[in-house]
Amino acid sequence: MLRKTILITGSSRGLGKSLALAFASKGYNIILHGRNEERLNAIKEDVLRNKVNCPIVVGDIVDEKTITNLTACAKKN
Repeated sequence: MLRKTILITGSSRGLGKSLALAFASKGYNIILHGRNEERLNAIKEDVLRNKVNCPIVVGDIVDEKTITNLTACAKKN
């Protein structure tokens, strides 16, 4: 079964975190993005309990390198 993947920017807290957990519980793969790697790793642990893929991209969304990394990650998933 091919799972759909959702990229959620700002997923280290608040609404982004809630969306990541909700979509993971429905079986979606989640790409987590944010600036705080420690918080993203904690959320990743919760997401992975749903047996889905969950790569992390750390960086500021206005940084071209971050956008490049997000794009590459989305293409892989």
